[in-house]
Amino acid sequence: MASPILVRVDPMNDQTGPAFPALCLRIRDFMREHFPEGDPDIMTRQVLGRVAVGDPAVFLLAMVDLDKGTIVGHLLCTLEQVGDKKWVYGWQAQVNPGLGDALERAFAASDAWAAPLGATTFAMTTPRAEKGWEKKYRFTSVRHVMSRPIPFKKEDDA
Repeated sequence: MASPILVRVDPMNDQTGPAFPALCLRIRDFMREHFPEGDPDIMTRQVLGRVAVGDPAVFLLAMVDLDKGTIVGHLLCTLEQVGDKKWVYGWQAQVNPGLGDALERAFAASDAWAAPLGATTFAMTTPRAEKGWEKKYRFTSVRHVMSRPIPFKKEDDA
């Protein structure tokens, strides 16, 4: 298969808009698999609702196999800000196996979108230790996200 093309999806665009419903389901399914601690359907509706209303702080990219006319990957990011600090939060980066440099090109596209907006960092969370991503895409593990059930129970209370 040839390397997929990258398409920034705008639901109101006549050419890219038809991909939006399929991306919604792909993103929802990813949320269900990788974010079970939240409400995947609500999380999907919240971020994709921002895409639907044209929020410029959301970047949705589809990776499309033109030969088959199918979506084979996606990247979903938001521009975040606290005070003067701006960064990109990668909600999802997923590509079907065997697609070469597609994800690397997708990250480059998100950087090209984010840099003029003042973002200086791209951050993601993952449930795995992604040594491969650290090497291939130059991510650095900065901190680990921990979670626990509420209410707190001491070990001997369990």
